[in-house]
Formats: sequence, C-alpha cells, structure tokens
Amino acid sequence: MDQGLLRRDLFYRLAVVGIAVPPLRKRQNDIPLLVRHIINRSELAMKTAGVTLDDEVMSIFRRYPWPGNIRELAHVIEGSLALLDGSDVITVHNLPRHFREACNLQPADDDLRPPLPVMRHAESQLQAPTGTTPDYFDYRGIRRGDSVSIKTCLHEYESSCIRNVLRVTGGNVAKAARIMELTPAGLHYRMKVLHIENED
Repeated sequence: MDQGLLRRDLFYRLAVVGIAVPPLRKRQNDIPLLVRHIINRSELAMKTAGVTLDDEVMSIFRRYPWPGNIRELAHVIEGSLALLDGSDVITVHNLPRHFREACNLQPADDDLRPPLPVMRHAESQLQAPTGTTPDYFDYRGIRRGDSVSIKTCLHEYESSCIRNVLRVTGGNVAKAARIMELTPAGLHYRMKVLHIENED
C-alpha cells in the first residue's frame, strides 16, 4: 500500500483476520510438537516410526535461536534421521555436522576420523584376503590381538554401496537417494562424511 501497488480499500476487503506468527526462537514450547510432526511426515517415516529425541538434543533445540525458523529445524531433523544407523533415538552424535558447529558442540567421532580407508593396526594395515571383499574389511582376516572399529568397517561398506549406486545412476544423486531410500540431502551429507566426490 505504501508503494501504491495495492489499493487501500482492496487490502481491507482481503485482510479480515491478520495472524502474526512469532519466530521459532520465541516459541520453544512448540518445538516438541513440531519435531514429532516433521518426523511423521519425513520421507524416512516408514523406517523411523517411533523415533524420538533424547533429552540433551531437545534441550539444545530449545536453546538454539533457529535463524532459519521451521525450515531449518526440518533440515536438521532430516539430516539426523539419515544418520540414525538403525537407532530409534536421535542423540547429539546424529546431528548434522554444520548444526553441531553452530551450537559449539563436541565433534562426533566421524568428524575426527581421517579420510577412508583408515583401518590401521599398530603394526600394519588390515586388509581382507585377496579375492574376497573388494573395498571394505569384513573381519575375515582378523587375527587375535587385532583391533578394528566396527564403525570404520560399516563406513567402508557404506562408502562402497554409495559409489556403486552413483555409478549406476550416472552420478545422479536424486536417483541414487531414491534407490537407497534416502533424501537427497541425507545422501549428500553421507557423501560429505565419507569423503565421496561425485565425479559424474
């Protein structure tokens, strides 16, 4: 109206009821309800039914200012769901890296791990026997006294799977995400964590 683009009488005909929606940072009590709604409508909902947030994450969500409002909350939850690894509780370690950094949280183990492959033994690097598994260690060649993190093995396997699907889809992340029942954002995040560059 101030710019003369809308007639004042037309505005008052249309604007019968005005609703002012405060930013999310002023509605902390709404966050649990919004979290449940976002989880229920997620593309991963079939696999994440009953997923909850632990008390620490909920406390973080209540303190965070949410400059991106509900859209930012939805992206953080979607990223967390993609990193659950079979659990039904979102913890600090499932939160996306950029969000943990924004909240000045302790980095997760994944962020401190050097690029794959990283399965180093005190004396030598463990490898699967020739002719067995191509890109990851599956404990077939394990020896008494060796120590190999299961997380490392799972990341090696996940990396191999993602690379194979990207190859099949010609590097199309959206198609690859559908095949693996992930969101494109979730797949992009896993690729970043696993140091996978899409060359196609």
